[in-house]
Amino acid sequence: MVCTRGAVPDTAKLLDFGLVLPQGDGSDTLTQDGAVAGTPAYLSPEQAGRGDGIDARSDVYSLGALAYFLLTGKPPFADRTPIQMVAAHLYEPPSPPSARRPGVPAGLDAVVLRCLAKDPAGRFADVHSLDAALADCCAWAWGEGDAAAWWRDNAQAADAPPAAEPTRTYA
Repeated sequence: MVCTRGAVPDTAKLLDFGLVLPQGDGSDTLTQDGAVAGTPAYLSPEQAGRGDGIDARSDVYSLGALAYFLLTGKPPFADRTPIQMVAAHLYEPPSPPSARRPGVPAGLDAVVLRCLAKDPAGRFADVHSLDAALADCCAWAWGEGDAAAWWRDNAQAADAPPAAEPTRTYA
């Protein structure tokens, strides 16, 4: 979800309701100590393993898995059980997005695969580094000034409730 936060336009909010449980299910807590918390298709190896050493690079991994899905229509380790997905995040290199979706540019392939490096040291250090790499490999010209102008011109429309569906009549 893209929004503004404070004075920063185009702030990305990642939403994952995979931990939400229906009320009245008898559970006292949403998670337990030692339990893996997250969606198996997008877990970083750190989250899938011991759970220590989790930092911004873990989010870069998960964002890379989401980018993979957006480019190919499937997460990096699709068509597996949740346990198999977790194991794949720990031990298997993903195939390049272009192997599933021909036409993905080589530079974008490289950026996504770097996000999905098993070793956090092999990933982008943070989303600012990732943003710079995307700017280098992709031919769009959208910067902070463009984002600020868009939000200034469209904030009221973006915050407004959706318009009602037009009434359709059929003959």
